Amino acid sequence: MTRTRFFATVSITAATVFVSAIPAFASDATLSVRASKTNQKALDVSCVQTAVVTRETTLDGGIATNNAAQTSAYLTRKNALSTAWTQTDATLRKTAIENAWSSFKTARKNAAQQWKSTRDSAWKTFKSAIKTCGGDATLSGELSQANSDQ
Repeated sequence: MTRTRFFATVSITAATVFVSAIPAFASDATLSVRASKTNQKALDVSCVQTAVVTRETTLDGGIATNNAAQTSAYLTRKNALSTAWTQTDATLRKTAIENAWSSFKTARKNAAQQWKSTRDSAWKTFKSAIKTCGGDATLSGELSQANSDQ
């Protein structure tokens, strides 16, 4: 037997032994993963449902408050600009217009900050509540949507 044939035969034999051993190693790894999952607390779907309803109710209230604040800002701006344009003095009119726009921008900024605070708080509370629901609730599709309601 030539030297090349000898090494080829040994290599093929070693590869066959190695490949045949892979399923044994893989099944052991799978069993250990499954065993660790069985130790988890079962997912309490009513717990998740309660957390979702609480979050959504908070978000509904926050968006309603934001809409009311935005509407108020626009109405206040309309009235202030209307009043400003009744001024016959150009200097007073310019000051009144600038004040109307400045107040409008401040009101909108405050409303946006309030909405962001409400939204962030709702999601933070939800993430905390869902951890108590067991299972792999923290990996559910709910958390992947956390930034979609900005």
